[in-house]
Amino acid sequence: MPRSILPPLLALLVWATAADAKIINPVTLEQIVKDQPLIFTAKVTEFLPDKPGLVFTPVDKFRGEFPFDRVPVNLTGDKEAVDEKQPAMLMDRLDRDLPFIVFAGRRGKTYDAVAYTNGTWFRMSGVVEQQDGKDVTRWKFTHCEPYFRRTYKGTTEDLIKAVQAGMKGEKLPPYNEKEEPGYGPPLKKPKDDGKKPLARSGNERDSSLIGPLPLGVIQIPFLGLIAALAALFPALFGGMALLMRRWVAALSVASFVSLLAAVFLYFPKWIAWTGLKSLGGLWLTGAIIAAVGALWAIRRYRRAIREGRAEDYQPRYLDRVGLAVLTLLAAGGLTYAVLTGDSLRESPWLEVVLITVPIVVCLYFVLTHWLRTGGEGSKTVAISAETVGLWAGAFACAVAGVALMSGPRGPAIMAGGGKGGFKLDEQPLWVFEPKKNGEIASTPCVTSD
Repeated sequence: MPRSILPPLLALLVWATAADAKIINPVTLEQIVKDQPLIFTAKVTEFLPDKPGLVFTPVDKFRGEFPFDRVPVNLTGDKEAVDEKQPAMLMDRLDRDLPFIVFAGRRGKTYDAVAYTNGTWFRMSGVVEQQDGKDVTRWKFTHCEPYFRRTYKGTTEDLIKAVQAGMKGEKLPPYNEKEEPGYGPPLKKPKDDGKKPLARSGNERDSSLIGPLPLGVIQIPFLGLIAALAALFPALFGGMALLMRRWVAALSVASFVSLLAAVFLYFPKWIAWTGLKSLGGLWLTGAIIAAVGALWAIRRYRRAIREGRAEDYQPRYLDRVGLAVLTLLAAGGLTYAVLTGDSLRESPWLEVVLITVPIVVCLYFVLTHWLRTGGEGSKTVAISAETVGLWAGAFACAVAGVALMSGPRGPAIMAGGGKGGFKLDEQPLWVFEPKKNGEIASTPCVTSD
């Protein structure tokens, strides 16, 4: 037999028996790079230790054409892998976004491949199937190749550089027969503290999942205090005292509701004793507070009329300008939310909507009064502007609370462009327990599997 055909023949024999057992014969990196028709780097895009499995996506193709963009891999392993507890060992060395390099060959509808990541070599096999008229591929992990540590044991990045250099004709790292068989080091992953998550209602949220509240919402609690001080000490605050006096009820209600919302969203344990556990309940409570504030504003205005101080509560130029500026700012924020695709039902934009409604209603009220009086504004209004705004705020909070409480509950599926009911079996097929407290803002998608 001619000596020139021995290396390819040996390689063929080595790779042909790869699916049955681990390889203990010497296999050099030069031999792998030379003989494998498919060489590419990949990245783990989905890591599913509970199944166990993963999904990888090819990144850079060094040789050959690999026509698949998404490759699911079953990590159960063959009998050899199970007997040696290799799946658990491999799971400790894989994770989401992990890069690795694949050397593979295809024969008909099947793939045989060996992959490498940071000192660990493992074998995979794949099959091409037809689904919806197009080719898809599904792979499985068979077993690890601990003797391939003698072929190479460095980092993934260094192996990628070596392979690129070897494909250009440069010398590859030699085979080290003295290297002990084994695997690369396990990855350092965050450890679970073992604590089970607390049960939460469907609308309850964890502060880590909530976007920052708008700057105006954070500042509102202090405005109520300023308004109260201005009403008590008019000489100290000067002309600002008259403006604050007209809106002291509205500012106080806005302050209390915004403070309540901030505590509920960021420190829910502080008010757990109240029984306030859902967003729907929060905004229904806000509606009640705003309604009480509206009754307070009515009482204040009627007393001012009896005492001959009704003039102090009539809409002024500063009211129109201030409300117009606030409306423009709110409109700009909501426009940004719509353009970026953010949901107006979620914080912080839900709070902006609830603030915008009474502001716009008040602006409409004061502008209408100003136009009806020919721009003089001398006619006494039948009801104060802050009363109108508080009733509008109560209505907005009530609608938000009811909408959040009456949201979809129970199983549902999305099919095409609409929703449909789906009856679940009594016995669960799969149970997921999150590692941290919080909310999963998603509707389950039930499929045939």
